[in-house]
Amino acid sequence: MLKAIFKREMLSCFTTMTGYVFIGVFMFLSSIFFSMEMFRNRVGSVTGILPMCMVILMLLMPIITMRLMAEEKANKTDQLLLTAPVKVSEIILGKFFAAFCVFLISTATTLFYVLVAAIWGDIHPGETFASYLGYILFGALLIAIGLYISCLTESQVVAAVLTYGVTLLLFFSSWINTGIDFIDYIIGFFKIAGWNESFSMGVIAPSGVMYYLSFTFLFLLLSVRKTESRRWR
Repeated sequence: MLKAIFKREMLSCFTTMTGYVFIGVFMFLSSIFFSMEMFRNRVGSVTGILPMCMVILMLLMPIITMRLMAEEKANKTDQLLLTAPVKVSEIILGKFFAAFCVFLISTATTLFYVLVAAIWGDIHPGETFASYLGYILFGALLIAIGLYISCLTESQVVAAVLTYGVTLLLFFSSWINTGIDFIDYIIGFFKIAGWNESFSMGVIAPSGVMYYLSFTFLFLLLSVRKTESRRWR
């Protein structure tokens, strides 16, 4: 059933404009940033462009995630899923992997920048791989957060706004300085972009990998628990 849910979500993304808008706008904005990088430094830098793509991703990801469960509840089709002989975890994972696949398609478009940078610049394979790994883990976490928020409401607009608010708060939490070391440490722990800095420098830090994987798993688990609570109402 997981495979069936995945196919259903992928079909939904590309029979509507959702997938095309997400990928198209991402390509447009990332190409602008890459061109600016080329003109400014005279050399293309993929590791320099991916942090900018992270910002683009935060702005665009709710387009994909807001509808994952909120649309089901608004159309009352969630009851069909919940009464079907399928595990809730399969529903959640099917939707997660579909959104993740759309995200990977958009990420694949940036490989063109790698080619251009390899021709005109100096590409370091290890640094490039680490940057992409950090970027993909970052994207997976954003999808998991957006999916969980989509489980909380039947309004896609509310889901999108809440996802924007949460991800922007987590992204810019490093700017918050209370002056109290303990509180600042806790706030700093949750800054999702801060854990990506080592990847951008070409270092695959186990702590960063564990951070992204752990919180992605946590939000997926929360999504399962929230959806299961609806099954038994």
